[in-house]
This record gives sequence, structure tokens and C-alpha cells, in this order.
Amino acid sequence: AAVAGGDPAATVRDWLAPLADRVTDAGRLVNRACALAESRADVLRADQLAELVGVAPRTLERLVRGHIGLTPLWLIECRRLQHAAAVLRTDPGTALAGLAADLGYADQAHFTRRYRAVLGETPGATRQAARAAG
Repeated sequence: AAVAGGDPAATVRDWLAPLADRVTDAGRLVNRACALAESRADVLRADQLAELVGVAPRTLERLVRGHIGLTPLWLIECRRLQHAAAVLRTDPGTALAGLAADLGYADQAHFTRRYRAVLGETPGATRQAARAAG
């Protein structure tokens, strides 16, 4: 419990210490994989992510799915599509074919299908909303 005038950092440390003791090596590996999937634009495939964290692709998939219920590829794709949405909002004139290629999609149609499946609208709809917002 926090004490009036006490050190807030110490309070948080005391509160989290029992949870930190439960973090396993596998959990740390999954955390690292998530951080890399989120921050490394050059990682386009799950096998690349597995190599970066030093495990076999199937091991990474099992660990990530077991800890957070998603696949490594899903983590990578979410980052790619979040980036695409940000680009389209800030620069609605961006060519979709070029954006798709920059993000590692085979073609614009594949990019559009995945964008709609994950974000619930087409890249064109995001672009149109950005233009309307000014």
C-alpha cells in the first residue's frame, strides 16, 4: 500500500515484484519477439523473427500462441498494416501499389484484402476519410 509522501517508484516496485518473479525465460522470449515484430520494419516473415530471437520458427509460433493467443505472423502483419493506415492518414495521396510493395505484400490486391480483413475498411476508405478530415 502507498504511504502518503512515500516513494511512488518503490510502491510500484513492491506491487510488481511478486508478478516479476513469475516471468519465465519463455515469457521474456515472447516479449522480445513482440517488441521486434513491432519495431523492425525489415521483418516481414515469421522465420525472420524466429531467427532474430534465436529459436526455430515452430518453437516461436508455439510460444507466442501459448502466451498471447496470436501467431508471430499476425504480430508482423499488424505492424505493417498500422504503418499503412498511418501513411494513408497523413498522406492520402500515397500510391497504394507502392505502399503495398514497400510493406512486402505481393501486390496491391493482396494488400487491400489483408487491410480490409484486419482494419475493417479498405485503404481507399482510410484515404477518403483522411481527405475529408483535411
